[in-house]
Amino acid sequence: MGIYLSGSDVKNAADVIVKTPLTLLGRNAALIFNFGVGLFFVVALLCAGTEEGLNIGIFLPMFLESLLYALLMGPLIDFIQSEVVPVALAINGGRVIDLILAIGAGLYEEIVYRLILLSVIYAIFHRVLKFKQWFAATLSIVLASLVFAALHYIGSLSDTFSGETFLFRFLAGIFLSSIFILRGLGIAVYTHALYDILLVIA
Repeated sequence: MGIYLSGSDVKNAADVIVKTPLTLLGRNAALIFNFGVGLFFVVALLCAGTEEGLNIGIFLPMFLESLLYALLMGPLIDFIQSEVVPVALAINGGRVIDLILAIGAGLYEEIVYRLILLSVIYAIFHRVLKFKQWFAATLSIVLASLVFAALHYIGSLSDTFSGETFLFRFLAGIFLSSIFILRGLGIAVYTHALYDILLVIA
């Protein structure tokens, strides 16, 4: 109604994309479209009210949450544009490759070592050997973490073995395995990838 009464011809891209096909309906296309949207919301409101009970109290928390996001959006975007983007543009090609490898390590190492290896070891201990759940999980985490650490020293691109780096990777394996078991694959992948990314940036 506000648009109709104002008589404004100003349109944004979404308005043009949505309403251009409706020009086939003639001069009242916008009125028909907006009436349809309004009707949809009325029906949705009635359905929500009959099935679950309409909770008017939800609108204030929704408003406050949206207000918080609105207040954060500008400063956050300004920070990204002024601080993050220049740093990213300054990173040379080698660093870009390192970042790509960091993301890949976070994804694929968690799939191989946690989702597949840890799950298989756990299934053997718990379902085949009938160990108790907590004991099977503990043994699985330790064994999978040892394999995770050891395999970093095998292959043409492997690191030179040292007790310090092996211990670090073993403990990292325990940490990530625990996250995988308690919180799932997604959190483990993000944790691993973000750690590697922060390491590259630092």
